[in-house]
Amino acid sequence: MHQIQNGIWCIQFVAGLLCGKENEAVNSFVSLLHDSLTESLLYNETKQKAILMIKCLHEYNNEATAEKAACELQKNSKFNNRIDLSECQLTPVDCTAVVYFIKHLHELAELDLSFNNITTQGVSHLCDALKDVNYCKLTVLNLENNNITAQGVSHLCNALKDVNCKFTKLNLSDNHITDLGVSHLCAALKDVNCKLTVLNLKNNNITAQGVSHLCNALKDVNCKLTELNLHANYIKDQGVSHLCDALKDVNCKLTELNLHANYITDQGVSHLCAALKDVNCKLTELNLSYSYITDQGVSHLCDTLKDVNCKLTELKLNRNNLFTCYWVSDLLFALKDVNCKLIKLDLSANYIEDEGLSYLCDALKDVNCKLTDLNLTCNSISDNGVSYLCAATKKCKL
Repeated sequence: MHQIQNGIWCIQFVAGLLCGKENEAVNSFVSLLHDSLTESLLYNETKQKAILMIKCLHEYNNEATAEKAACELQKNSKFNNRIDLSECQLTPVDCTAVVYFIKHLHELAELDLSFNNITTQGVSHLCDALKDVNYCKLTVLNLENNNITAQGVSHLCNALKDVNCKFTKLNLSDNHITDLGVSHLCAALKDVNCKLTVLNLKNNNITAQGVSHLCNALKDVNCKLTELNLHANYIKDQGVSHLCDALKDVNCKLTELNLHANYITDQGVSHLCAALKDVNCKLTELNLSYSYITDQGVSHLCDTLKDVNCKLTELKLNRNNLFTCYWVSDLLFALKDVNCKLIKLDLSANYIEDEGLSYLCDALKDVNCKLTDLNLTCNSISDNGVSYLCAATKKCKL
Protein backbone atom coordinates (compact mmCIF):
# COMPACT_ATOMS: atom_id res chain seq x y z
CA MET A 1 0.00 0.00 0.00
CA HIS A 2 2.85 2.39 0.89
CA GLN A 3 4.51 1.73 -2.49
CA ILE A 4 1.24 2.37 -4.33
CA GLN A 5 0.76 5.66 -2.47
CA ASN A 6 4.30 6.73 -3.36
CA GLY A 7 3.57 5.90 -7.02
CA ILE A 8 0.47 8.07 -6.97
CA TRP A 9 2.39 11.01 -5.50
CA CYS A 10 5.08 10.50 -8.14
CA ILE A 11 2.53 10.71 -10.99
CA GLN A 12 1.02 13.88 -9.50
CA PHE A 13 4.50 15.37 -9.05
CA VAL A 14 5.34 14.70 -12.71
CA ALA A 15 2.06 16.33 -13.72
CA GLY A 16 3.11 19.43 -11.79
CA LEU A 17 6.48 19.51 -13.53
CA LEU A 18 4.77 19.38 -16.92
CA CYS A 19 2.93 22.62 -16.20
CA GLY A 20 3.01 24.88 -19.26
CA LYS A 21 4.08 22.10 -21.61
CA GLU A 22 1.73 20.49 -24.12
CA ASN A 23 2.82 16.89 -24.66
CA GLU A 24 1.68 13.29 -24.96
CA ALA A 25 1.81 12.67 -21.20
CA VAL A 26 -0.81 15.36 -20.58
CA ASN A 27 -2.97 14.03 -23.39
CA SER A 28 -2.70 10.60 -21.77
CA PHE A 29 -3.98 12.00 -18.46
CA VAL A 30 -6.99 13.47 -20.26
CA SER A 31 -7.67 10.27 -22.22
CA LEU A 32 -7.50 8.11 -19.09
CA LEU A 33 -9.84 10.51 -17.28
CA HIS A 34 -12.41 10.30 -20.08
CA ASP A 35 -12.23 6.50 -20.17
CA SER A 36 -12.63 6.14 -16.41
CA LEU A 37 -15.60 8.53 -16.18
CA THR A 38 -17.54 7.01 -19.08
CA GLU A 39 -17.29 3.30 -18.31
CA SER A 40 -20.72 1.71 -18.05
CA LEU A 41 -19.85 -0.01 -14.75
CA LEU A 42 -17.74 2.13 -12.43
CA TYR A 43 -15.73 -0.23 -10.25
CA ASN A 44 -13.70 1.15 -7.36
CA GLU A 45 -10.43 0.76 -9.27
CA THR A 46 -11.86 2.75 -12.18
CA LYS A 47 -13.03 5.55 -9.88
CA GLN A 48 -9.63 5.66 -8.16
CA LYS A 49 -8.05 6.10 -11.59
CA ALA A 50 -10.44 8.97 -12.32
CA ILE A 51 -9.49 10.68 -9.05
CA LEU A 52 -5.80 10.35 -9.84
CA MET A 53 -6.25 11.89 -13.30
CA ILE A 54 -8.31 14.74 -11.81
CA LYS A 55 -5.46 15.39 -9.37
CA CYS A 56 -2.98 15.37 -12.25
CA LEU A 57 -5.03 17.96 -14.14
CA HIS A 58 -5.06 20.06 -10.98
CA GLU A 59 -1.29 19.79 -10.60
CA TYR A 60 -0.78 20.58 -14.29
CA ASN A 61 -2.73 23.78 -13.59
CA ASN A 62 -3.49 24.81 -17.14
CA GLU A 63 -6.93 26.36 -17.67
CA ALA A 64 -7.00 25.70 -21.41
CA THR A 65 -6.21 22.01 -20.93
CA ALA A 66 -8.79 21.59 -18.16
CA GLU A 67 -11.42 23.35 -20.26
CA LYS A 68 -10.62 21.18 -23.27
CA ALA A 69 -10.75 17.99 -21.17
CA ALA A 70 -14.12 18.98 -19.72
CA CYS A 71 -15.56 20.02 -23.06
CA GLU A 72 -14.59 16.75 -24.76
CA LEU A 73 -15.96 14.74 -21.84
CA GLN A 74 -19.34 16.47 -22.05
CA LYS A 75 -19.55 15.69 -25.77
CA ASN A 76 -19.27 11.97 -24.97
CA SER A 77 -22.73 10.36 -25.12
CA LYS A 78 -21.79 7.94 -22.30
CA PHE A 79 -21.09 10.73 -19.80
CA ASN A 80 -24.68 11.79 -18.94
CA ASN A 81 -23.47 14.82 -16.94
CA ARG A 82 -23.06 12.68 -13.80
CA ILE A 83 -19.87 11.94 -11.86
CA ASP A 84 -19.70 9.08 -9.35
CA LEU A 85 -16.71 9.29 -7.01
CA SER A 86 -18.31 7.37 -4.14
CA GLU A 87 -16.20 5.09 -1.91
CA CYS A 88 -12.90 6.54 -3.17
CA GLN A 89 -11.36 7.52 0.19
CA LEU A 90 -11.57 11.18 -0.81
CA THR A 91 -10.12 13.66 1.68
CA PRO A 92 -10.63 17.42 2.04
CA VAL A 93 -7.43 18.01 0.06
CA ASP A 94 -8.75 15.86 -2.80
CA CYS A 95 -11.86 18.06 -2.90
CA THR A 96 -9.80 20.99 -4.13
CA ALA A 97 -8.84 18.98 -7.22
CA VAL A 98 -12.43 17.78 -7.75
CA VAL A 99 -13.73 21.34 -7.49
CA TYR A 100 -11.07 22.56 -9.93
CA PHE A 101 -12.28 20.06 -12.52
CA ILE A 102 -16.05 20.36 -12.04
CA LYS A 103 -15.80 24.14 -12.42
CA HIS A 104 -15.00 23.42 -16.05
CA LEU A 105 -17.92 21.00 -16.49
CA HIS A 106 -20.54 23.60 -17.35
CA GLU A 107 -23.36 21.05 -17.78
CA LEU A 108 -22.61 18.74 -14.81
CA ALA A 109 -25.92 18.00 -13.08
CA GLU A 110 -25.13 15.31 -10.50
CA LEU A 111 -22.15 14.66 -8.22
CA ASP A 112 -21.88 11.61 -5.94
CA LEU A 113 -19.20 11.86 -3.24
CA SER A 114 -20.85 9.45 -0.81
CA PHE A 115 -18.90 7.17 1.55
CA ASN A 116 -15.74 9.24 1.58
CA ASN A 117 -14.13 11.40 4.26
CA ILE A 118 -14.36 14.93 2.89
CA THR A 119 -15.44 16.33 6.30
CA THR A 120 -16.43 19.94 6.94
CA GLN A 121 -13.29 21.26 5.25
CA GLY A 122 -14.10 19.46 2.01
CA VAL A 123 -17.64 20.82 2.08
CA SER A 124 -16.19 24.32 2.34
CA HIS A 125 -14.20 23.76 -0.86
CA LEU A 126 -17.28 22.44 -2.66
CA CYS A 127 -19.40 25.40 -1.68
CA ASP A 128 -17.07 27.80 -3.48
CA ALA A 129 -17.96 26.04 -6.72
CA LEU A 130 -21.67 25.84 -5.94
CA LYS A 131 -21.96 29.63 -5.78
CA ASP A 132 -20.11 30.24 -9.04
CA VAL A 133 -22.46 31.83 -11.55
CA ASN A 134 -20.22 31.03 -14.51
CA TYR A 135 -19.89 27.33 -13.95
CA CYS A 136 -21.96 25.25 -11.60
CA LYS A 137 -25.25 23.75 -12.77
CA LEU A 138 -25.31 20.97 -10.16
CA THR A 139 -28.83 20.00 -9.13
CA VAL A 140 -28.06 16.74 -7.25
CA LEU A 141 -25.36 16.33 -4.58
CA ASN A 142 -24.79 13.15 -2.57
CA LEU A 143 -22.63 13.61 0.56
CA GLU A 144 -23.78 10.51 2.44
CA ASN A 145 -21.38 9.22 5.11
CA ASN A 146 -18.64 11.87 4.98
CA ASN A 147 -18.12 12.85 8.62
CA ILE A 148 -19.85 16.18 8.07
CA THR A 149 -20.81 18.16 11.16
CA ALA A 150 -23.13 21.10 11.82
CA GLN A 151 -20.31 23.44 10.78
CA GLY A 152 -20.15 21.77 7.37
CA VAL A 153 -23.90 22.19 7.03
CA SER A 154 -23.44 25.88 7.77
CA HIS A 155 -21.13 26.15 4.74
CA LEU A 156 -23.69 24.31 2.60
CA CYS A 157 -26.44 26.65 3.71
CA ASN A 158 -24.48 29.69 2.59
CA ALA A 159 -24.38 28.09 -0.85
CA LEU A 160 -28.05 27.09 -0.79
CA LYS A 161 -29.05 30.69 -0.09
CA ASP A 162 -26.98 31.95 -3.01
CA VAL A 163 -28.98 32.96 -6.07
CA ASN A 164 -26.60 31.00 -8.33
CA CYS A 165 -26.93 27.66 -6.50
CA LYS A 166 -29.22 25.27 -8.39
CA PHE A 167 -29.48 22.35 -5.95
CA THR A 168 -32.80 20.54 -5.86
CA LYS A 169 -31.67 17.27 -4.22
CA LEU A 170 -29.29 16.95 -1.25
CA ASN A 171 -28.28 13.75 0.55
CA LEU A 172 -26.67 14.29 3.97
CA SER A 173 -27.51 10.88 5.41
CA ASP A 174 -25.20 9.08 7.85
CA ASN A 175 -23.29 12.18 8.97
CA HIS A 176 -23.14 14.06 12.29
CA ILE A 177 -25.21 17.17 11.68
CA THR A 178 -27.41 16.93 14.85
CA ASP A 179 -30.14 19.43 15.78
CA LEU A 180 -27.72 22.32 15.37
CA GLY A 181 -27.08 21.41 11.75
CA VAL A 182 -30.81 21.13 11.16
CA SER A 183 -31.30 24.66 12.48
CA HIS A 184 -28.75 25.91 9.91
CA LEU A 185 -30.57 24.02 7.15
CA CYS A 186 -33.90 25.52 8.12
CA ALA A 187 -32.59 29.05 7.70
CA ALA A 188 -31.63 28.10 4.15
CA LEU A 189 -34.95 26.36 3.42
CA LYS A 190 -36.81 29.57 4.26
CA ASP A 191 -34.65 31.60 1.88
CA VAL A 192 -36.28 32.63 -1.37
CA ASN A 193 -33.21 31.50 -3.35
CA CYS A 194 -33.11 27.95 -1.96
CA LYS A 195 -34.37 25.45 -4.55
CA LEU A 196 -34.20 22.19 -2.53
CA THR A 197 -37.13 19.85 -3.09
CA VAL A 198 -35.58 16.59 -1.79
CA LEU A 199 -33.65 16.36 1.51
CA ASN A 200 -32.21 13.18 3.05
CA LEU A 201 -31.21 13.50 6.73
CA LYS A 202 -31.17 9.79 7.59
CA ASN A 203 -29.17 8.80 10.70
CA ASN A 204 -27.96 12.20 11.89
CA ASN A 205 -28.79 12.17 15.62
CA ILE A 206 -31.78 14.46 15.11
CA THR A 207 -34.28 14.76 17.96
CA ALA A 208 -37.69 16.36 18.41
CA GLN A 209 -35.93 19.69 18.90
CA GLY A 210 -34.40 19.47 15.42
CA VAL A 211 -37.78 18.55 13.98
CA SER A 212 -39.34 21.65 15.55
CA HIS A 213 -36.81 23.74 13.55
CA LEU A 214 -37.72 21.80 10.40
CA CYS A 215 -41.41 22.43 10.92
CA ASN A 216 -40.92 26.17 11.07
CA ALA A 217 -39.21 25.91 7.70
CA LEU A 218 -41.86 23.61 6.20
CA LYS A 219 -44.55 26.17 7.07
CA ASP A 220 -42.66 28.96 5.33
CA VAL A 221 -44.00 30.06 1.97
CA ASN A 222 -40.50 29.94 0.43
CA CYS A 223 -39.78 26.33 1.41
CA LYS A 224 -40.01 24.02 -1.62
CA LEU A 225 -39.37 20.62 0.02
CA THR A 226 -41.58 17.82 -1.27
CA GLU A 227 -39.55 14.83 0.02
CA LEU A 228 -38.06 14.50 3.52
CA ASN A 229 -36.16 11.48 4.85
CA LEU A 230 -35.69 11.32 8.65
CA HIS A 231 -34.98 7.57 8.75
CA ALA A 232 -33.11 6.32 11.86
CA ASN A 233 -33.14 9.44 14.02
CA TYR A 234 -34.64 10.05 17.47
CA ILE A 235 -37.68 12.20 16.78
CA LYS A 236 -40.17 10.00 18.75
CA ASP A 237 -43.83 10.93 19.26
CA GLN A 238 -43.02 14.51 20.25
CA GLY A 239 -41.19 15.10 16.98
CA VAL A 240 -44.10 13.58 15.06
CA SER A 241 -46.42 16.03 16.82
CA HIS A 242 -44.28 18.93 15.53
CA LEU A 243 -44.29 17.46 12.01
CA CYS A 244 -48.06 17.11 12.01
CA ASP A 245 -48.46 20.77 12.85
CA ALA A 246 -46.48 21.54 9.69
CA LEU A 247 -48.32 18.98 7.53
CA LYS A 248 -51.61 20.76 8.25
CA ASP A 249 -50.21 24.11 7.14
CA VAL A 250 -51.30 25.39 3.75
CA ASN A 251 -47.70 26.28 2.81
CA CYS A 252 -46.26 22.81 3.51
CA LYS A 253 -45.54 21.01 0.22
CA LEU A 254 -44.35 17.62 1.54
CA THR A 255 -45.67 14.63 -0.41
CA GLU A 256 -43.17 11.99 0.82
CA LEU A 257 -42.12 11.45 4.44
CA ASN A 258 -39.82 8.70 5.74
CA LEU A 259 -39.99 8.12 9.52
CA HIS A 260 -38.50 4.62 9.49
CA ALA A 261 -36.96 3.65 12.87
CA ASN A 262 -37.78 6.74 14.93
CA TYR A 263 -39.25 5.18 18.09
CA ILE A 264 -42.80 6.11 17.09
CA THR A 265 -45.72 4.59 19.04
CA ASP A 266 -49.50 4.59 18.64
CA GLN A 267 -49.58 8.08 20.11
CA GLY A 268 -47.40 9.39 17.28
CA VAL A 269 -49.62 7.61 14.76
CA SER A 270 -52.65 9.34 16.28
CA HIS A 271 -50.99 12.72 15.61
CA LEU A 272 -50.19 11.67 12.03
CA CYS A 273 -53.76 10.58 11.38
CA ALA A 274 -55.12 13.96 12.44
CA ALA A 275 -52.76 15.56 9.92
CA LEU A 276 -53.57 13.12 7.12
CA LYS A 277 -57.26 13.92 7.46
CA ASP A 278 -56.59 17.64 7.12
CA VAL A 279 -57.49 19.14 3.76
CA ASN A 280 -54.11 20.93 3.53
CA CYS A 281 -52.00 17.77 4.01
CA LYS A 282 -50.42 16.68 0.72
CA LEU A 283 -48.66 13.45 1.83
CA THR A 284 -48.95 10.59 -0.65
CA GLU A 285 -46.11 8.38 0.68
CA LEU A 286 -45.47 7.54 4.34
CA ASN A 287 -42.88 5.16 5.83
CA LEU A 288 -43.53 4.03 9.43
CA SER A 289 -41.51 0.82 9.30
CA TYR A 290 -39.40 -0.34 12.28
CA SER A 291 -41.64 1.52 14.73
CA TYR A 292 -43.60 0.48 17.84
CA ILE A 293 -47.07 0.55 16.32
CA THR A 294 -49.63 -1.93 17.65
CA ASP A 295 -53.15 -2.92 16.57
CA GLN A 296 -54.45 0.33 18.02
CA GLY A 297 -52.15 2.43 15.83
CA VAL A 298 -53.17 0.51 12.71
CA SER A 299 -56.81 1.03 13.65
CA HIS A 300 -56.20 4.79 13.68
CA LEU A 301 -54.50 4.57 10.28
CA CYS A 302 -57.33 2.53 8.79
CA ASP A 303 -59.88 5.08 9.94
CA THR A 304 -57.76 7.75 8.26
CA LEU A 305 -57.44 5.85 4.97
CA LYS A 306 -61.23 6.01 4.66
CA ASP A 307 -61.25 9.80 4.98
CA VAL A 308 -61.91 11.71 1.78
CA ASN A 309 -59.03 14.14 2.49
CA CYS A 310 -56.39 11.44 2.96
CA LYS A 311 -54.16 11.29 -0.11
CA LEU A 312 -51.87 8.37 0.85
CA THR A 313 -51.05 6.03 -2.05
CA GLU A 314 -48.04 4.30 -0.47
CA LEU A 315 -47.73 3.08 3.14
CA LYS A 316 -44.91 1.08 4.75
CA LEU A 317 -45.62 -0.68 8.05
CA ASN A 318 -43.02 -3.44 7.95
CA ARG A 319 -41.52 -4.65 11.24
CA ASN A 320 -43.96 -3.24 13.77
CA ASN A 321 -45.52 -4.83 16.88
CA LEU A 322 -48.44 -6.40 15.04
CA PHE A 323 -48.84 -9.81 16.67
CA THR A 324 -52.58 -10.46 16.19
CA CYS A 325 -54.89 -10.66 13.20
CA TYR A 326 -57.38 -8.08 14.52
CA TRP A 327 -55.63 -5.15 12.88
CA VAL A 328 -55.88 -6.91 9.49
CA SER A 329 -59.68 -6.91 9.78
CA ASP A 330 -59.54 -3.11 10.24
CA LEU A 331 -57.33 -2.90 7.17
CA LEU A 332 -59.85 -5.00 5.25
CA PHE A 333 -62.57 -2.38 5.68
CA ALA A 334 -60.18 0.47 4.82
CA LEU A 335 -58.99 -1.14 1.58
CA LYS A 336 -62.59 -1.77 0.50
CA ASP A 337 -63.59 1.84 1.12
CA VAL A 338 -64.16 3.99 -1.95
CA ASN A 339 -62.04 6.83 -0.49
CA CYS A 340 -58.95 4.68 0.15
CA LYS A 341 -56.26 5.51 -2.42
CA LEU A 342 -53.51 3.03 -1.41
CA ILE A 343 -51.75 1.34 -4.32
CA LYS A 344 -48.59 0.19 -2.47
CA LEU A 345 -48.58 -1.46 0.96
CA ASP A 346 -45.63 -3.03 2.80
CA LEU A 347 -46.62 -5.39 5.64
CA SER A 348 -43.48 -7.53 5.69
CA ALA A 349 -42.23 -9.03 8.98
CA ASN A 350 -45.45 -8.50 10.96
CA TYR A 351 -46.44 -12.01 12.10
CA ILE A 352 -49.35 -12.26 9.66
CA GLU A 353 -50.78 -15.78 9.61
CA ASP A 354 -53.26 -17.47 7.29
CA GLU A 355 -56.31 -16.01 9.07
CA GLY A 356 -55.04 -12.46 8.64
CA LEU A 357 -54.13 -13.16 5.03
CA SER A 358 -57.69 -14.36 4.35
CA TYR A 359 -58.95 -10.91 5.40
CA LEU A 360 -56.49 -9.24 3.06
CA CYS A 361 -57.51 -11.48 0.18
CA ASP A 362 -61.16 -10.55 0.75
CA ALA A 363 -60.17 -6.90 0.40
CA LEU A 364 -58.05 -7.54 -2.71
CA LYS A 365 -61.06 -8.95 -4.54
CA ASP A 366 -63.19 -5.87 -3.81
CA VAL A 367 -63.85 -3.50 -6.70
CA ASN A 368 -62.78 -0.48 -4.63
CA CYS A 369 -59.40 -1.90 -3.63
CA LYS A 370 -56.68 -0.18 -5.64
CA LEU A 371 -53.59 -2.11 -4.41
CA THR A 372 -51.13 -3.01 -7.16
CA ASP A 373 -48.13 -3.74 -4.91
CA LEU A 374 -48.32 -5.77 -1.66
CA ASN A 375 -45.26 -6.94 0.32
CA LEU A 376 -45.89 -9.87 2.67
CA THR A 377 -42.38 -11.29 2.99
CA CYS A 378 -41.16 -12.64 6.36
CA ASN A 379 -44.60 -13.41 7.78
CA SER A 380 -46.06 -16.68 9.10
CA ILE A 381 -47.98 -17.69 6.00
CA SER A 382 -48.37 -21.38 5.14
CA ASP A 383 -49.14 -23.08 1.82
CA ASN A 384 -52.81 -22.82 2.73
CA GLY A 385 -52.48 -19.02 2.98
CA VAL A 386 -50.70 -18.91 -0.36
CA SER A 387 -53.68 -20.67 -1.94
CA TYR A 388 -55.93 -17.84 -0.63
CA LEU A 389 -53.60 -15.33 -2.22
CA CYS A 390 -53.49 -17.16 -5.55
CA ALA A 391 -57.26 -17.16 -5.71
CA ALA A 392 -57.39 -13.45 -4.90
CA THR A 393 -54.81 -12.48 -7.54
CA LYS A 394 -57.13 -13.76 -10.26
CA LYS A 395 -59.66 -11.08 -9.35
CA CYS A 396 -57.54 -8.16 -8.15
CA LYS A 397 -55.15 -5.49 -9.47
CA LEU A 398 -51.88 -6.91 -8.06
